[in-house]
Amino acid sequence: MDDIINTAKDWGSIVGYYALQTFLFVFLLFCSGLFSGLNLGLLGLDTVSLKVLIDAGGSKQKKAAKVVLPLRKRGNLLLCTLLLSNVLVNAVLAVISARLFGDGIGTLIATALITLFGEIIPQAICNRYGLYVGAVATPAVWICLICLLPITLPLALCLNFLLGEEIGTVYSRSELKQLLDYHSTLPSKTSDFTAPEVKMLSSAIDFQAKTVSMVMTQLKDVFMMSIDSVLDTRTMCQLMETGHSRIPVYSGARTNIVGIIVVKDLIILSPEHAIPLRNLMGIIGRTPIETHSDERLTELMNTFKSGQAHIAVVKDVVVDPDGDADPQYVLRGIVTMEDVIEALLNTEIADETDKVELDDMGMVHYNAIERTRHEDLRQLAFAHRRSDFNLTHAQAKATAAFLRDTYPDLFGPNQFSATPLESFVRSGMVVDTKKLTVAGCQRLSENHTTVARLDLSEMTDDPESIAADVELYTLGKPNCHFTIVLQGEVNVRFGRDGFVAALKPWNVLGLEAIEGAESTFEPTFTARTNGAVQYVTFTRSTYLRYRDMVDDAIADTDVAVDVEGDQ
Repeated sequence: MDDIINTAKDWGSIVGYYALQTFLFVFLLFCSGLFSGLNLGLLGLDTVSLKVLIDAGGSKQKKAAKVVLPLRKRGNLLLCTLLLSNVLVNAVLAVISARLFGDGIGTLIATALITLFGEIIPQAICNRYGLYVGAVATPAVWICLICLLPITLPLALCLNFLLGEEIGTVYSRSELKQLLDYHSTLPSKTSDFTAPEVKMLSSAIDFQAKTVSMVMTQLKDVFMMSIDSVLDTRTMCQLMETGHSRIPVYSGARTNIVGIIVVKDLIILSPEHAIPLRNLMGIIGRTPIETHSDERLTELMNTFKSGQAHIAVVKDVVVDPDGDADPQYVLRGIVTMEDVIEALLNTEIADETDKVELDDMGMVHYNAIERTRHEDLRQLAFAHRRSDFNLTHAQAKATAAFLRDTYPDLFGPNQFSATPLESFVRSGMVVDTKKLTVAGCQRLSENHTTVARLDLSEMTDDPESIAADVELYTLGKPNCHFTIVLQGEVNVRFGRDGFVAALKPWNVLGLEAIEGAESTFEPTFTARTNGAVQYVTFTRSTYLRYRDMVDDAIADTDVAVDVEGDQ
């Protein structure tokens, strides 16, 4: 019986011994994997990245980074602690594996287990989740660091002395741009950056290297005003049509800019007064700031931000290569705050006044908002010059009497009463060829079936201008107007034979436009103004509209009479 009891005790001791050895083996294998993984996970975390996570990361990232950062700042001390701990654990593992499995097999088993569970798997996990694993394991690492401090501290100090202080990862401009470009190529679920955002950020990185010459507007493309300009209706509308808020003013040559005017300062002026710009420069003129083409945009931006101005003239010093003349400043162009901001954002800022590019035919097209604005400005310009396009009250009264007496079938009491006829006459467009440019006369010559819409640029107030001829009617070309000559002379060439007659004032052309049933008629003659001529023209549609108004009024009167008779 005693033998059995002793044998049981021996077996119990053996089982307990191997159980303890196995537990130690598993625990130390776990520690080996932990130290190996932390060696990669913690030291792979950059102090700069941890600070960024603390400031801008998610809630979990901020919490983990705050725990890890104090430990990670002790880079070489942490490195020595993790490596020394890993070496000690692996050494003990080798001894225990030899006791458990024998020398030969134990070595192979220990090597395989340490490689798989102590190196590969832990490092794979910590490579991806090093921040969170490090945050959980930080207390254990602090214990090891303190325990091994007598050994690791001298080693860490030597490394600090030899290698210097660890700064962290700092990117150059080109590296940072490449990093942004890489982020833009990642899937949207992985990266918050879009291609336009990366383009803008990359431009901001390059902004420091950009100079004025890269963004300035060349002198030949700059809209300027002469100091001898007169602020009349034409000039004011021209200023509004440009869409610019600040206009350079030059004296003599365009290279001699004497000031800048802000368009909003002109709002209190009346175009009817036609004030010379020279008289106002001392009041509203602003001294332009000067820059040179090699100045960096960062410096110019600081100047603009100071509020001195939002536009600068670009001047460069030109030196005579022969040395015979003194260096001179030459005006190259202008640069605005909008130009600088566009360079900063690397995008074109198209506001509501910008036009689109010229097409293949050289025609300017406007965006939808600007098209409406441009038309409103044109109407505003003509509203200020309404007297140039409409008959006066006396002229309208005389013209109405002339039409009523001369053509009673078309303008008599049965078709028009006195007041509607005068209203119709005042609706006609008065044209004075002496007040038109050649382009304006050409526009009128081409518009025979539509209402001509002249631009302000096609008119002139120059008393010395020579009137160009306007072709009112062309043989065989459809036309929808009839015309009354008020002043001057119109030459009419009839038929194929070319018989010419000169029509004096108070002659009418093109009555066929309102006599027939068709919307247009084909003239059997060609009529062209000769020199300075004033005439008034009416369209068929306008005539029919006013005549129908009279017919409706007569019909309403007849109905009222019938009702009274029934009562």
